[in-house]
Amino acid sequence: MAENIPVTQQYTYNKTTQDGKKIKIVETRIKDIRFAELTIYTEGYRRNIPLEIGAIDPVDRVELADIDQNGEEELIIFTKELEGNRKGDFMILANSTEGELTKIETEPLDPKEYLRDGMLEGYLGFDRFSIEEDRLVRTYPYFDVNQYNSKNNGKTRQVIYKLHDLQILMKAP
Repeated sequence: MAENIPVTQQYTYNKTTQDGKKIKIVETRIKDIRFAELTIYTEGYRRNIPLEIGAIDPVDRVELADIDQNGEEELIIFTKELEGNRKGDFMILANSTEGELTKIETEPLDPKEYLRDGMLEGYLGFDRFSIEEDRLVRTYPYFDVNQYNSKNNGKTRQVIYKLHDLQILMKAP
C-alpha cells in the first residue's frame, strides 16, 4: 500500500543585517493547503535558536528595516492570501533582550476598527505595504460597505504601524 505523501514546495529567503547577522527563512507550502509554515534560522545572534511559525498565509516578501529607530534592524515578513481578496498581513521579528530573534506581538485589534469611523473602515483586502522611515504603512482600496456588493469608489486609505517597546501599535495617518 502506497502512502499518500503530501506534495510540498519550499522557498528560501536569505537576509543579512547591516551588522552582519544572517537570517534564513525556509517557507514550506503543502499543495492544496492555503497556509504555510516557516522555520527561521539565525547566525550571529547571542542565541541562535530556530524559530518555527505555523499556519500563516504564504510569504509575499521579506525586508529588513529599523522600524523602532534603535540602530538595529528588524525582520519584517509580509504575507498575502493566495485566493479571495488577497488580504495582506505582516509580522515583525526583533532581537530580544535575551539575544535571539523573537516575534513581536501586535496589539489586540478591536473588531470595531472595521466599522464606520474605525481605522480599518472599508477594508476588504487588496492591500499594499511600504516601509517609510520609522513606520510600516498599509494602503488599501476603500470599499463602501454600506453599498450593495461593497463597491470600491476609487479611494484608498492608509493605516500606520509603529514599533514601540517591542509592541506593534496601529495608528491613524
